[in-house]
Amino acid sequence: MEKSFIREIVRRAVNLDPKLLDIDLFFDIEVVNEKYPLRLMAWLVSDDFNFMHDVYGIHKNLNRDTFELDNCFLPRFAGGELDILSCEDTKEICLAAVKHICDAKEVSDEIL
Repeated sequence: MEKSFIREIVRRAVNLDPKLLDIDLFFDIEVVNEKYPLRLMAWLVSDDFNFMHDVYGIHKNLNRDTFELDNCFLPRFAGGELDILSCEDTKEICLAAVKHICDAKEVSDEIL
């Protein structure tokens, strides 16, 4: 499920800034998520400012030799409790929010 959320985060980020390379960004987020567990659902549905803060911060500060974040950068959506969906109603609400925020009609139920 995490990879599905990361794919949607990358899709939204590239939609907001087409200069970003989706394969690089996917790798960056995946590596950071392993070291600093990210609240992926909260990040995906956040406002554009906070969303892109973490996208740009991870992209700029990830050391690709050590896989650590440099310059004391810590993503806003790092840590905290896991995003857990516990029932069908919650899944439907979340999917609707993702579709709305990502402005993507083809968002897959797979992320849930």
